[in-house]
Amino acid sequence: MSETATDSAADTPPDTTSDTGSADFTGFGADARRFLRELAVNNDRAWFSANRERYETRIREPALAFVRAIAPHLAELSPHLVVDAARTGGSLGRANRDTRFTDDKSPYHPTVLLSFSHGHVDAGRAPGFWLRLTPRGATLTAGLRAAGPRSLRRIREAIVERPDVWQTARDDDVLATLFGDLGKPDLQRVPRGFPSDHEHEVDLRRRRFALERLMGARAVSDADLVVETAATFAAAAPLLAFLCDALGLPWAPSPTRTRRKGRR
Repeated sequence: MSETATDSAADTPPDTTSDTGSADFTGFGADARRFLRELAVNNDRAWFSANRERYETRIREPALAFVRAIAPHLAELSPHLVVDAARTGGSLGRANRDTRFTDDKSPYHPTVLLSFSHGHVDAGRAPGFWLRLTPRGATLTAGLRAAGPRSLRRIREAIVERPDVWQTARDDDVLATLFGDLGKPDLQRVPRGFPSDHEHEVDLRRRRFALERLMGARAVSDADLVVETAATFAAAAPLLAFLCDALGLPWAPSPTRTRRKGRR
């Protein structure tokens, strides 16, 4: 897909049809984190094949249960987020690594990635939310992790044109408490074509607009991880809304969809 939404795409929300099943998430237990620790040390096909049942029961099944459980929470933020509990090709990232263009030929990811990105852009360059499970806990990410030159220009233009809206989305007190700030900028100088003395010149020097929150082992072991993650992502919703608006992507339900829902 292109970096920006088309008119037809904006009118049609993505298909987020998922596997049937109850939202029975009970947490990522100690054996899930132990599996990832052991995989990091034994990252080969023979070990993974011998431990595939552990992967299925300790990693894949809880991960898909988490996706099903958080789906209604994310739907309240935006109907354009892809929240898909399919066993393959959905929100759960592949266990296998793409090793074609890297010197590291380890066949498997030693972490587990759950992606809930905007459905009208290529997933790798879309605003969204992510949870990465690690042996020590999890990292929650919200925003835009990567963007091409055209998308960066549009975001910078939006910051210059609507500085107050940007500041409100970026500096929310709850957001700052949960995530901290956006960190150091990627560039030493403001890109050509933008004012170097702008009040948000630091943000104009960014190539990445993403916030991260670390969660400990105790937090990911509990079913409350769903509610905590949903609340964390909700705090970042204004930031996502700003980024989507800058990129010409829909975020909130359209007035037409809202009126139809209200008549039912």
